[in-house]
Amino acid sequence: MHYAVTAVIAILCFGLGYLTAHWSSDQTPGTKVPDQVLAELQHPSSAQLETGQGVPSWQTQLKTQTPEITALINTASSEQISHYLDQVFPDYDLSEIQDKRMFANRLMNEFIEAKNTEPATPLVASATVSFYESITASAVLPRDIPLHQPLFAHLDTQGKVDSGKQIFIRWSNRDSGEVLFFMPQRITADSQQNWVSFSPAKGWTPGTYDVRYYQLNSEMVPIAQTSYVIERVLN
Repeated sequence: MHYAVTAVIAILCFGLGYLTAHWSSDQTPGTKVPDQVLAELQHPSSAQLETGQGVPSWQTQLKTQTPEITALINTASSEQISHYLDQVFPDYDLSEIQDKRMFANRLMNEFIEAKNTEPATPLVASATVSFYESITASAVLPRDIPLHQPLFAHLDTQGKVDSGKQIFIRWSNRDSGEVLFFMPQRITADSQQNWVSFSPAKGWTPGTYDVRYYQLNSEMVPIAQTSYVIERVLN
């Protein structure tokens, strides 16, 4: 599915918007997010929503406010966190997430990290990026990509993820640190046809890109990841 950058904005607002609104002025002075930053994140312009302009700077701002955001998440009530997660992801079943606070912190950490790293546990599935909905063993992604070419990030569960389960996916530009896609997805077990299709609103740029899939649970355990390189963008 093709998602706009509003999904990323929702995550940013999760950290800097909703929880801040519930932050009492008499709690831990010095951890308040600047009002100007908060206003920009809560009320992005229509141009930013449509074109994705400003997202990298917002993500930079998010990284600079990591201690404050962590403090907000860790001080908010479980009810507040659950309520907003349900608002951010209304079409997904979050009942498998037993510890919403842990999930919120993992969500923020993975958003801020924005690149694949060596997982702490073995990956149980495999991921591949291609031009096509259907993936074959011989499919190789060219390094020359048309500017607005949709790419397909495939997940092969290898029969190790239960049918009807949901996963989470992060798609990022390793060179710039920009997160391009950050959303839950439903999957079909025993299938190589689980995929997400994506193309940046302003088009691809040369660089290295990372895709990582996670279990949609409290720990957000990585289950698959892959990387690819775009050497030249064709206009």
